Amino acid sequence: ETIDLMGLFTRGARFARRVVNQALGFITDSDIGSEVSDLLGPARASSSTLPLLAMGRDVPNGRMTLTCDGRLDLDWTKGRSSDFFEGVRRTARQIARVTEATFLDDPLWYLRRFVTVHPVGGCPMGVSETEGVVDGFGQVFNYPGFYITDGSIVPGPVGPNPSLTIAAITNRAAEHIVENLNK
Repeated sequence: ETIDLMGLFTRGARFARRVVNQALGFITDSDIGSEVSDLLGPARASSSTLPLLAMGRDVPNGRMTLTCDGRLDLDWTKGRSSDFFEGVRRTARQIARVTEATFLDDPLWYLRRFVTVHPVGGCPMGVSETEGVVDGFGQVFNYPGFYITDGSIVPGPVGPNPSLTIAAITNRAAEHIVENLNK
């Protein structure tokens, strides 16, 4: 099937304008899902495309802050995780070579953007309130009885799907809550 180059160019220009406006601060909303969907277009080529997804442990050195207008801002670059990402790309290229396929980077790679389906962190566990938001049981420092037990308290990537890690943390917190009910 042929590719609609004019449509791709138009969608690409629209997407590039969005990225530039965001970089210049004219757009503060970082949710680009609909823009990526528009960029992909009808995706007719997907019948011969196999996306490769990777799991691993990048360096969790990002910082989340709230902007003046109440939006979440993430400051994270791939710099310290470059060895990890290059290893993933190297492995993907090997898979492509063995399967006699063509390797293509995710277009977001060139825009220094990433997609994660299992974000963790943002409300880290710590030994004290100077190191984190919650203790080892998920209890918020200085707020007795207030517990957080979702992926936000996991300090960084665990490698595989974090659901079992989150379940274990939640189980540990629940046992702690029950043990301390009448104290």
